[in-house]
Amino acid sequence: MNWKKYILVFSSVTALVASEQIIHACADFDNYDTYPSFFGNKAPDKPAYTPFFYVGYDLYYDDYNEEDFQSGLSQTDIINKQYILKEWQEYTNNQCTLKDIEAVVYGADANSISQLGEGTLAGFEKNQFAQWLGKGKKKDVLQYLSYAKSCEINALTKVDNWDTTKAKSTTTNQQLMDEGLKLRKRTKDDFLKMKYNFQILRMAFYDEQYDGVLSLFEELTGNTADKSVAYTRCLGFKAGAYYKNKDKVQAGYYYSKMFQNSDAYKSDAMVSYEWCRTTYDPDKGEKIKDYTDAIYNLCKNDQERAVVTVMNALRTTDDALPLIEKAYRLDPNVAGIDVLVNREINKIEENYFDDIVYGENKLPNSSMWYYNIRNYDYEESRNNKDSVNTIYTSYLKQLNTFNRKMIAENKNASKAFWYLSSAYIAYMLQDKNSMNTDMAAAKASGMNRNEERLYNVVEILALLKNNTTITTQVETDLLPKLKSLNALAVKNYSANKTFRDVMQHLIAGKYLQQKDTIKAVYAMAHASTYDSARNSFNADQSFKDIQGNVLDAMSVAQLNKVQAFEASAKKSAFEKWLVAGTYYTADVLKDLEGTKYIRDYKFKEAEQIFAKSGAGGEFPNPFMPQINDYIEIYKQDTLRTFSKLTFSKRMAELQDIIAKNPNDAGALYGYAVALYNISYYGKASNMVDYTRDYTNETAYYISDAWRKMSRPFQEYYGVYTAEQYFNKAAAATSDPELKAKSIWGAAKCWEKRCPGTPESRYSADDMYFVNALKNPYFRKLNSGTASKYLKSVESTCDYYGAYLSRNK
Repeated sequence: MNWKKYILVFSSVTALVASEQIIHACADFDNYDTYPSFFGNKAPDKPAYTPFFYVGYDLYYDDYNEEDFQSGLSQTDIINKQYILKEWQEYTNNQCTLKDIEAVVYGADANSISQLGEGTLAGFEKNQFAQWLGKGKKKDVLQYLSYAKSCEINALTKVDNWDTTKAKSTTTNQQLMDEGLKLRKRTKDDFLKMKYNFQILRMAFYDEQYDGVLSLFEELTGNTADKSVAYTRCLGFKAGAYYKNKDKVQAGYYYSKMFQNSDAYKSDAMVSYEWCRTTYDPDKGEKIKDYTDAIYNLCKNDQERAVVTVMNALRTTDDALPLIEKAYRLDPNVAGIDVLVNREINKIEENYFDDIVYGENKLPNSSMWYYNIRNYDYEESRNNKDSVNTIYTSYLKQLNTFNRKMIAENKNASKAFWYLSSAYIAYMLQDKNSMNTDMAAAKASGMNRNEERLYNVVEILALLKNNTTITTQVETDLLPKLKSLNALAVKNYSANKTFRDVMQHLIAGKYLQQKDTIKAVYAMAHASTYDSARNSFNADQSFKDIQGNVLDAMSVAQLNKVQAFEASAKKSAFEKWLVAGTYYTADVLKDLEGTKYIRDYKFKEAEQIFAKSGAGGEFPNPFMPQINDYIEIYKQDTLRTFSKLTFSKRMAELQDIIAKNPNDAGALYGYAVALYNISYYGKASNMVDYTRDYTNETAYYISDAWRKMSRPFQEYYGVYTAEQYFNKAAAATSDPELKAKSIWGAAKCWEKRCPGTPESRYSADDMYFVNALKNPYFRKLNSGTASKYLKSVESTCDYYGAYLSRNK
């Protein structure tokens, strides 16, 4: 059991059963974005079911990434409020706007309500609801609103939060109960009576009068059940009272009634229902009792049993088709069947189809993607691929058989949804003919807005599936569909992810299959964006993402072809769109070309590139040696700075000097220092690798990954050439200071190639430390002529100090 999650939820139980508060779990990544999904979860068009959309490995979740950033409310909170406001609007015979009703019901304080009762509209002069209250002399309504404000103060005191500014209660819960009973008795308005029922039960519950809640529920509501939010909340307090009295079976039954009654507070009903289904031993983390069957047996008819079955299915991460079929048999009209089928499709996407997507659209260095989406089971699923294929192929066919039944009987949800889900299942089964047939049927059956959006996505999938390669004609057909999806993503977060997955996997993957690496790179570069208008697309500026790795690994000749494609004036409309707004502009590509020359120590060529394209950034002085490898930039490091242009120019000059005089010790030493400083261990390392990764375990130790790297990056981590030039400088000079500096430089290079593994640093015998004491250059330093520089090394370097202590 996940103890952290258990403790979090356990601490929230009081709030759950008291006021149906929603659990807002903290999430450091998007729980709906753990696998490539093209079907999404919005097609059923049931916003109230948002908290029950499929999320693997997380039972107690809420509607991640569904927050309205203007109001700060979740989708669930917004739905609850909208139902309440719409009830008030209908109560006014639709004479008032929802906005004006909200301003009074949620925005006005008790004093403002009192003023409205006196006929004063201060601050609400243009508010339709305030005017309606005043003109109609709605004394009963104003009394209720004033009473509700007092109850709200007491209710909020039960919620443990950090808000120290909220109003303090001046009336006890019992006093408010008594007042509510009197006010309820006076009114003849059934709408207000139910509102009072809710507030009275609310105060009784918060006063911990649980038996009183049960008796009051029967006394106040009797046979006046309705679909109002107030009655839905009353059911919740009745269920909560049973829970507090330790009758989980009755509590679970009434939470299912609450769930069934309205789309408002569905999440609260569901989470509280889950608390009723089982009892756990908190010490062992084991389930002691399961009350699911007992709750089911309390149901009075098949309709209620169908609702409980749907609720059970909405919270399982296992295959739910048997529960779906059972719920439909019990009540063909039960709500949520389409949501459940959508969940099953999402499960299959995660547990089966993602492997198909990865296999058919192989991306270079794709382990980066799998890590980013936290698919920790990926390797295991690969190892069990055959059995997984057999299981899920069969399950998909069973699911599609159910879909066909839904289409034929036409009793639940929209026919278009069933055709679209069948088309997508056919897509997952690689059945192009059935996919195309179902797509046509979906279009002919009439679709709502969400279904049209899904249809547009499946159209893209069908276009790619029906063509073995992306030809010019396919690109022409794709362009308007991709533009439309990108435009939708401006306001639709789910479309943003779908667009990314289509570009990142399907289109880029298909281009890679047909050996069109350039378009594959730009497809990946055109996949993700932080631009709210979606006119520009982001890529890692250090070339650490997949497409960046592809560009970074190219030869200069290959990169020149990318540059030619980017600069071409003969691009098609699709190609122009593909390149537009991406990070890989002419300047960026030219900088990468120049950087590749720096990595290869071809400084004259690098100078020529940067002379044409631009200076190439600003870096700390790479010609300043240091005894220890401090990566932090200090003031003295930037007294003189270098760009890639000025650095390349100076290094080319040093190469010329050394070519003319191979024994120029000063030039040799300066050249060696610069090579060291543009390695991983120097302060100008970004000249070579754009961004230095401070936790890179490729550094310091010779590993298998090291051996597989290109020669420039073996130099970057292994500083082989720098060591050679330090040795040449030491051999060429008679100056003891320069000799000591040169030998010390070589010693530092040698030390960076430890034969152990990074893990050994945590052992009692640190391999890196042990290896450092074997440094052959330490012996040379110790046997050489004394120098001031060597004294500085002795007092600064712990490794050399330890060597001297052991070799006295």
